[in-house]
Amino acid sequence: MLVLLDAMGTLFSLRKVREVFAATGCPDGTLEHWFSRTLHCAATLALTGAHAPFPAVARSALAHVLVARQLPGIALEPALAALRELDAKAGALDCVTGLHAAGHRVAVLTNGTAEATRGLLDRTGLPIADVVSVDEVGAYKPARAPYEHAVARLGGIPETTVLVAAHAWDVLGAHAAGLRTVWVGDVEVRWPFPGDGPPDRSAPDLAAIPALLR
Repeated sequence: MLVLLDAMGTLFSLRKVREVFAATGCPDGTLEHWFSRTLHCAATLALTGAHAPFPAVARSALAHVLVARQLPGIALEPALAALRELDAKAGALDCVTGLHAAGHRVAVLTNGTAEATRGLLDRTGLPIADVVSVDEVGAYKPARAPYEHAVARLGGIPETTVLVAAHAWDVLGAHAAGLRTVWVGDVEVRWPFPGDGPPDRSAPDLAAIPALLR
């Protein structure tokens, strides 16, 4: 089975970014506001057929948030730098090694750049060789193209490929592209979209993933 793992917020904790905001005088919720604005900008680019690399999108989104909320501009560069220094989330190593032990092929499918994602994998020691970035297709998740491209490039088929993410929007995108999905509920806690919940499976944390995919 091919298992695609999301990166930021799923494999990697954004705690260090939150700490930067606190240290520079930004209030609680700044990280969430920035993350939401970044996703809004990325989705807008995808819907209009445009594209820009994630670092440029993240920078412009954060600059907007800091100005719009009258927050300290000194937070900009340290927060962006922190994205390259993220730690693995609790259970990430057990998740990845458990999936490998079960015979699954494991890869990362990220809205970030391949270079930055490989840097985080090297930094945290997570044993994942394959990284697929949305830059390869010029469209951000949750557009269909990144999921379909990842499956094709890694030699999988949608029906036996699983996307694991802590973001409901990512799960819905993968499901719409025909993939199986697992929503990890440790970030959003409650499924945020209308309906009965995730379209496929859910897990409380990353450590539960290998047993779920046996």
